[in-house]
This record gives sequence, structure tokens and C-alpha cells, in this order.
Amino acid sequence: MATARTTTSGHYLLSAPPGRYRVMVTTPNRFTRCPSPAVVVTEGKVGVVDVECDSGMR
Repeated sequence: MATARTTTSGHYLLSAPPGRYRVMVTTPNRFTRCPSPAVVVTEGKVGVVDVECDSGMR
């Protein structure tokens, strides 16, 4: 398992060996819901995963 923090604009960078991974997002707000998308890392390639969270605010 590896961890990364987002920048103030929500971007992050994480290096990982080739394989299949699941991106899990945690937030300090217990009402925020975020999906956990899968990503495949291929050697020599850059994988991009966009995660859109629901803040629970209505």
C-alpha cells in the first residue's frame, strides 16, 4: 500500500510498479463519499485517475 496527499488544487502523484490497483480516497469529513476506481499501471506509461467526491452538501 502507498499513500499520497493532494495539492491544494486536488492533484496528486504516486509512483507504482506495473499492476492493477484501486485508488481509495479518505477525507476528514465523514459525510464525503468518494468512489474507489481501479487503475492499471503499465510500464513506461502514465496512468490517470480522476476521482470526483460527493461532499454531502445539499
